[in-house]
Amino acid sequence: MKIVFLDRNTIGSDIDVSFFTRFGELKEYNSCSPDESAEYIKDADVVIFNKTVMNGNILDSAPNVKLLCVTATGYDNIDIEYCKKRNIAVCNVRGYSTPAVVQHTFALALYVLEKIYYYDNYVKSGEYCKASGFFKF
Repeated sequence: MKIVFLDRNTIGSDIDVSFFTRFGELKEYNSCSPDESAEYIKDADVVIFNKTVMNGNILDSAPNVKLLCVTATGYDNIDIEYCKKRNIAVCNVRGYSTPAVVQHTFALALYVLEKIYYYDNYVKSGEYCKASGFFKF
């Protein structure tokens, strides 16, 4: 089985995707244009992607595709009707970002409440080094 991972850079390089090689040959592309994506998936059985558009024009170039896996919760970049006609299964990631959203919300709240931007700018401006003590509250 041939697995193609498009726009790989959208999930970060710190995530190991080598486990896909247990299921077949894996080819990764960090980013791609619509023309490139059609070329990259032409022999694929499975396509993993995030932001890349998967419409009839692109999927016409890939007669072997049986599964589209979106590394996001939405799938508005996929022509679902076309996939139904071609019997291509489509799946996405459900609830993947819940812990990250909570963490980010707390980080932003603390950033605002503790006025981190103010102190960050104060230090970067060089004013901290000029001050006679730490009392810029």
